[in-house]
Amino acid sequence: MAAGYIISKIEELGDKQIDGMIPHEYVEGKEHGKRHGGGWIYDQRIDAGGLEGQLEELKDRFHQYLSERYDALQNEFDRLAPRAVYMLDKSTEDEPHMDFVFTDKTALQAVRLRHFLNDCRALLSSDPTPLGRTVEREEQSIARFLSDNHQDILQNFDPGVVKFRKKRKIVIADGALDGLL
Repeated sequence: MAAGYIISKIEELGDKQIDGMIPHEYVEGKEHGKRHGGGWIYDQRIDAGGLEGQLEELKDRFHQYLSERYDALQNEFDRLAPRAVYMLDKSTEDEPHMDFVFTDKTALQAVRLRHFLNDCRALLSSDPTPLGRTVEREEQSIARFLSDNHQDILQNFDPGVVKFRKKRKIVIADGALDGLL
């Protein structure tokens, strides 16, 4: 769906912007790699040079913003009901790849799995500009949002106020990652 496609684009951009605002990396915690039962403990922590709380707050606000924008975009596309499909060729020299972006639920309902390509071609939007303009609008919006919130957090963050987070212990079973790494 178009809303999901746009959110994935702005999430990627927002993550890069956050990385630039508060540089950070994942480092091994003291429990990482220790044996536990039939597996080992996965313990990675964020090191943001003392700004871990501010980074967490910015990421929390960012994810809340993304959720709100997703709902708003979904409603916007459903209200407009343009009933179109964008077929975006993302192929590389080595691998063919096509993204199918449905503008709204009526477009998705008009496509039958058995006749997927034919139905998509029948709904193919001849002008990808509206989708691109919406992506650009949302990218500008997320850049402003993150900049404003970053400044707010740096000015008003109180390290004495800690959000309650449930402690978690992640145990990876032996062999669970075989073939993935």
